[in-house]
Amino acid sequence: MALGENLKRLRKLAGLTQGDLADMAGMKLGHISKLERNETDAKVSTVHKLMEALNCSANDLLHVKGEAGLSQMLERAISMAEVLPARDKATLLSVVDKFVLASQITAVVRSTGTVPPEVAMSIEADLMAEEEEGDLIDRLVRDEEELARLEEDEQGAGYRVP
Repeated sequence: MALGENLKRLRKLAGLTQGDLADMAGMKLGHISKLERNETDAKVSTVHKLMEALNCSANDLLHVKGEAGLSQMLERAISMAEVLPARDKATLLSVVDKFVLASQITAVVRSTGTVPPEVAMSIEADLMAEEEEGDLIDRLVRDEEELARLEEDEQGAGYRVP
């Protein structure tokens, strides 16, 4: 059963102890421990509680290594990236965008032996749009960082952000 291994990995990635996870999920520590050791099966309601507490999908908890296809693996990687700081998310987004563009250009050059004028114009348009998108991403990063600071301030003041 993959649940135990995945639960332990996701809990550690989140920087949680078994006790922390138990509190967040509204479960008993012993139950979390048994789940991680695959000594008990999880009910659907338990999986749902764990998904909420760990901010993950059912696939993240239940997938079996080696059985996932590339699309599922990519989806999990993106899901795991959700915990990154805003600036790192923006960097990852930029890398993916540039990689996709480079792959498309490479495919055209391989098939035609040259860069057709319409592709060159498309690249130029993409680069100009990227500058505008960069401004938007910078604004989103600032907004997310400000929200994180506000949440920290509220938690430091004894308030719990839902």
